[in-house]
This record gives sequence, structure tokens and C-alpha cells, in this order.
Amino acid sequence: MVVLRYMEKKDIETVLSWQEGHTEEDLYQWAGPGYSYPLTKAQIQGRLETSSINTLGARHFIYVIELMPEEEVIGQIELAIKAPESSSASIGKFLIGASSRRGQGYGRQALMCLVDQAFNQLNVEQLFLKVFDFNQQAIRCYEQCGFAIVKKEERVYKGLEGYWNRYYMLKENK
Repeated sequence: MVVLRYMEKKDIETVLSWQEGHTEEDLYQWAGPGYSYPLTKAQIQGRLETSSINTLGARHFIYVIELMPEEEVIGQIELAIKAPESSSASIGKFLIGASSRRGQGYGRQALMCLVDQAFNQLNVEQLFLKVFDFNQQAIRCYEQCGFAIVKKEERVYKGLEGYWNRYYMLKENK
């Protein structure tokens, strides 16, 4: 079973460890333009210290995904509510970072925890996320959680092997 909890400074080294041996493309696939390569402690810490993150009335939440009962941090996920009066939010920077924990359904569990919180505690009506079209494992996970592809953008990022396309996916609170 997984639980979500707010990321704390003590989690930064774990998140950084998931990036060891990875490329700039790997970081972009996970974080988009939100971080620059190479990822540093200062980048993550700077985001955590922003007053509008993980606080009462916040519109942006950064979580770690913890495997229980071990209390092992295995991933990260973020939720950003678009505006105070908005009923939509986006999910991003979602990663099961511990490679030994991938493919076991933990990502799906974490995403459903976040969906439940967004819909039932934060009164969000629509959740969006973006995913590159070649990331079939992630797309399957999102579809299993009720997300549907609503738009495709062509050539949004130039990788070493050519351009990447991206899907926008949506889940509505019905």
C-alpha cells in the first residue's frame, strides 16, 4: 500500500538519487521545464521553500509516495490547482523513482490517492496531465485510473533521436 505525504527537506537526497546515471532527456521526460539539468538539491529545496507550496490554502502540492508499512519513499507526484476560483488542476512530476518498485502497481495506487484527494478534499472537478506518446506504460496507468486522451501536440521537444509528441489527458469528477 502507498500513501502520499508532503515532501520535506529530508526527502531531497532520495529524489536526487533517482536521477543518478540519467540524462537531460530523462529529467525532461519526468519534470518538463520545471527543473534544469543536472538536477540539484538547491532546485528542489527552492521549490519547497516557496510560501505557496504545501501550506493551508496552497494551490500547489509536492508529495512523496511512501510504501507502507516500510515507510520507504519510492516516488514523487505534484498537484497544481490552476487558480483560486478554478475547478481544474494538473498533475505533474510523477515518478516512481525507485526502479525496483516500478511495474508493481504503486504508481496507479499513488495516482488514485491523488485523484481522491483532489476530487473529495480540494473540490477539483477536472484533472489534467501531460505524457509523451512513447511512454506507453504511463499511458496505460493513467487510462486504468480513468484518464482519457483529449489532445495530441506534435513536436513539443527535440530529443537526441528526434522530436517528441505529447498527449494531454483528462479525468473529470463525475
